[in-house]
Amino acid sequence: MAHPASAYQTWRLELFVKDKADAASKRQLLQSLGIKRINIPNKQKGEDLVGICNALQPDVDVCLHWSCKQQHQHRSMDKSMKHMVHTMHILSQQASAHSLLLVSGGGKRLKQFEACQVLDQLKDPNSELPPLPIHCAFNPYLVGEAGVEERQRLQRKLRADVAGVYLQIGTDTARLAEGLEFLRSCTKDAMQLHGSVLLPTRKLLAQFAFRPWSGVVLSKEFFTSVEAANSLMAQVVRTYAQYGVIPVIESPVSDSSELRRVHDLLDLYDRHAQNKP
Repeated sequence: MAHPASAYQTWRLELFVKDKADAASKRQLLQSLGIKRINIPNKQKGEDLVGICNALQPDVDVCLHWSCKQQHQHRSMDKSMKHMVHTMHILSQQASAHSLLLVSGGGKRLKQFEACQVLDQLKDPNSELPPLPIHCAFNPYLVGEAGVEERQRLQRKLRADVAGVYLQIGTDTARLAEGLEFLRSCTKDAMQLHGSVLLPTRKLLAQFAFRPWSGVVLSKEFFTSVEAANSLMAQVVRTYAQYGVIPVIESPVSDSSELRRVHDLLDLYDRHAQNKP
């Protein structure tokens, strides 16, 4: 089945952008590939996230990752919240659809201004929030005390009426399915779900082996070969399809051959989407 990206792109692409100039350059690439739904991670302090979003306009649906760790202003919860709400107002006035993915940030969470605390603050009816959807993150692959804490945090986030949930990358599809069942049990209404997907290459496997991403749980089998990694990602995509989770590609897509790999995964997704539990 053909998947012309510009016709009905449901999947999203995570795009690493350095600054406004880089965003303007990559906007041309996105146009040439017909990609209109992207996520922008927030990896450093001082990034001009609003400027980056402006440079990607028009007609690009941006989910901006808002890292509490990177956006903490002068060690002040009040100033950090005002900065966040101000940014949300600016984004809501731009022409294209926008949303925020609120994350605490990699490594040890801040004692103040972490995702659950921020969502609690945003629930305040006096906060005067713009109509900008806010999503939260959930890692279904954690086990033991970390897994219990992660589910408790998810329940707290869901009580803040988030628009949707983004799932961390992983390879254990049994734990993924358990996490999705738990998520279903916590929500009365259907909500938008997104899940991370990698396009494995030898370079990517080497990078992950040398410097793993914080919170990412990948099996030993994933690192044995590109073929094994691809097989594991295909299993994750099948599970996403069964639960209606929208794929988010977290690998570079910079030419037609890489886009073809995405479309191959979408074909697999379509074939299993009819078998939802």
